[in-house]
Amino acid sequence: MSDRTTATVLDTQSMFEATAGLPEQVFDAAERARGLDGLPDGERIEHVVVLGMGGSGVAGDVLLAAAGPFLPVPVVVTKGYTPPNFLGETSLVFAISFSGNTEETVEAASAAA
Repeated sequence: MSDRTTATVLDTQSMFEATAGLPEQVFDAAERARGLDGLPDGERIEHVVVLGMGGSGVAGDVLLAAAGPFLPVPVVVTKGYTPPNFLGETSLVFAISFSGNTEETVEAASAAA
């Protein structure tokens, strides 16, 4: 696909544009997170766990592939009903579901809470 017009016609959901905007989306999310209460102190985080199925789980795969080698803590991606057994107060857990009610993600997030 060397022709941008062809890519635009085939990309009916604007995924190329969304992917190109990923760095800005990550920066925006990080800025918004600074104002949230209840997040663990960054110094206390020992590992990051991403819970998600299908396309939502791919977010964890992207995080692991792009940033994993540079992060000071391990990242684990879980695609199923059960979160890792090591979760605790020093865990940072992201439960990702496009619909908000993906059965596996909701159950894993409930078990992680």
